[in-house]
Amino acid sequence: MGLRLGGLAIVLVAYPVLAHALPCALSEADYQSLANAKAGPLTPAAIEALSPGDQRDLCRARKFYVEARGKDPAVYAKTHTADDVPIHLSRFTTPEEYQDVYKAGMAVMLPVIERGPSGPARDPARR
Repeated sequence: MGLRLGGLAIVLVAYPVLAHALPCALSEADYQSLANAKAGPLTPAAIEALSPGDQRDLCRARKFYVEARGKDPAVYAKTHTADDVPIHLSRFTTPEEYQDVYKAGMAVMLPVIERGPSGPARDPARR
């Protein structure tokens, strides 16, 4: 497609949105939920257009939801670590899904929260 302005030829090129291969398989139920998620509505095309980091977060959130849904939070916390709880859980779940798994996420994170920030050991003499 070209355009002429005062003797200058300007060529407009359409660049397709670069799609990234999704690092997980989503079920039909996942796609239906993502259409109503906080970040949504996310269509399959919009999901493919997410950055690789966002796609990874989306996959982690959906996996966490599927694994934690309906589980006793204390039992779930015994077999999972803070690395299993996605940072953007609420972004890639519906409000109802988030409420279903919130307690499981908190049960996993509570020991981490109670332990406090990691870093250099505190010197008791400096208190």
